[in-house]
Amino acid sequence: MQIFYDGYIYKIQGIGGVARYFSNLISQLPPNYKPALAVNQNPAAIYPSHPNLKIFQYNYLGLQPSRISAWFEPYYFQWFTQHNQVDLWHLTYYQILTQTPLKRIKCPWVITIHDMIHELFSKQIDPDGKQAAAKKEAILGCDAIFCVSENTKRDLLHYYPSVADKVFVTYLGAENPAQSSFDSQDFVTTESYYLYVGGRWFYKNFGGLITAFAKVSTLLPNVKLYVVGQAFNQEEHKQIAELNLTDKITVFSQITDRDLAALYRNSLALVYPSLYEGFGLPPLEAMVNGTPVITSKCSSIPEVVGDAGILIDPRSSHDLAEALLLIYNHPLERERLRAQGYKRAKLFSWERLTEKTLKVYKSLV
Repeated sequence: MQIFYDGYIYKIQGIGGVARYFSNLISQLPPNYKPALAVNQNPAAIYPSHPNLKIFQYNYLGLQPSRISAWFEPYYFQWFTQHNQVDLWHLTYYQILTQTPLKRIKCPWVITIHDMIHELFSKQIDPDGKQAAAKKEAILGCDAIFCVSENTKRDLLHYYPSVADKVFVTYLGAENPAQSSFDSQDFVTTESYYLYVGGRWFYKNFGGLITAFAKVSTLLPNVKLYVVGQAFNQEEHKQIAELNLTDKITVFSQITDRDLAALYRNSLALVYPSLYEGFGLPPLEAMVNGTPVITSKCSSIPEVVGDAGILIDPRSSHDLAEALLLIYNHPLERERLRAQGYKRAKLFSWERLTEKTLKVYKSLV
């Protein structure tokens, strides 16, 4: 089967949860499949691997000024799609690189819905409604929809009940941890620390985390908070300084997967007090690596974590502070959660996701 993956997501994120989803899906395809991935130039992107994978990359051809290159880009992808016969398209986002209407796709095509943030938080994320409109066109026009959790499926059907017959839930997985160590001596530490991993958009509630951490920092003066993600912005620096946490919080913006695995394993706990998640990959990654999890009891997160973590009200800094102290003061509880996390994580795998995805592919071709 020849499958075309429109790589629009790589214009938005070179790495991240959605890019990781497609990298693992494509890499897990059977060896007789012939995937093709179209992408624009993104030096930060990490692309999937497969013995038959063909990557068609628009590299701007050195055209100057840059607006000429940007103008030519959709025509390059239009030429590619017109001259390559495929059995099925899988969109990586709600828009496509050809910048043409989705109804022009001439074979079965599918999409993956990772969350419904454009609808649930429209005022903050999509005030002009452009992203939601593009998403609506994709949802109503596609032949099948993959949702990454039952919670995301429920949210989707709340807004689009008519698509129920073409929705399939395919849970994400997490990489099996290899025997790894720190790649860089800079990461070797004897400090005790909590860990936060991921984006820090408003609904991720990072501000609530550092407020709770400030409550316990006087009781735990030697404990730090490590953050994996983008460098702090000016507003975050200000909040951290006002809470007297400047010397207690460290951010790591560029790390390898091996380093991330080591950061998980050596932490007291992953702390992930998000207000909303379509799936919530960091808690699963933490459980795979034997890391206790403190996270929210809302949206999809209980569906993923089950009884293998401490679930708190993310809007209560008191509840979160109590959970931080519980993890620090009770080593036996940490060990219990590690064991529960390992067991829970076995329910999720990229292999299962790919197997379910292939069944849908085959039903459409």
